[in-house]
Amino acid sequence: LGDCEAMAHLGHYYAAKLQAAAIIRTNPARALEYLKKAYNHWLKYAEIGKRQYKSQLFSKVGWFDWDESCENAHRDILLCERLLNLKTQP
Repeated sequence: LGDCEAMAHLGHYYAAKLQAAAIIRTNPARALEYLKKAYNHWLKYAEIGKRQYKSQLFSKVGWFDWDESCENAHRDILLCERLLNLKTQP
């Protein structure tokens, strides 16, 4: 059951990221909300993954670590916040 729950969170993560990507140019503030939603789903996905799987080495992507994956997922939020700051500066 853990895998099913994890895949549901992964699906919601990608759905929210796609929603953000579709509107980031016209409404970056709303896109930021979607990215935060996506990040929360990633945290839940990683929490489940961490309980069930160990970090491992993949041939194409290298070392995969659950905690590091959360940091990478958070970068989308930081980039969008930076974009918002650029748009609000004169």
